[in-house]
Amino acid sequence: MAVVLLMFFVLLLGLALATAALWLDTVADCLLDAASEAAEDLDAWFIRMTGWRA
Repeated sequence: MAVVLLMFFVLLLGLALATAALWLDTVADCLLDAASEAAEDLDAWFIRMTGWRA
């Protein structure tokens, strides 16, 4: 019986870790998208202000 309970809790732990990994991947993707958009906005602003392209 103890082995069955141990296997059950290991399964639950695995599911929790997989869910956390998916959530962190989603958060990281959103942050990367936001950083990319901010970099594009900054580049456009720099070109407008200076007229110089990198």
